[in-house]
Amino acid sequence: GGGSGDEAMTEEELIEKQKGACAAAKRALEETQRCIEKKREESPKPPDSSGDDAAMRAWAKKLADFAASLEEALEELDRRKAALQVAQVELARLESMRRKAAMLAAEAAAARAKRKRDEAEEEE
Repeated sequence: GGGSGDEAMTEEELIEKQKGACAAAKRALEETQRCIEKKREESPKPPDSSGDDAAMRAWAKKLADFAASLEEALEELDRRKAALQVAQVELARLESMRRKAAMLAAEAAAARAKRKRDEAEEEE
């Protein structure tokens, strides 16, 4: 990476690049969601004999660890959701800029054509 190469990119390329970023963010989000679903299935089961204090204590500790790791995964999920949103907003911004530019270009072309027509009429 030598500095930022963004200036050299066309709008189309920027948009394609941003679409790629959106897709990657979406994949990351889905991956985290799958991770969480898997985690939830692995929730520690209580011991068979609730009278066994040591087993209950061990289970309580396992449960606490499980809850902490699930909490961490959910925070990660929130971060990924936010990242996806940011990527989508940026994509929408680029696409609307492109639309605006296309509209302006079309208006300019129409104005040029009208001028040409007017000039042609004046020459007659």
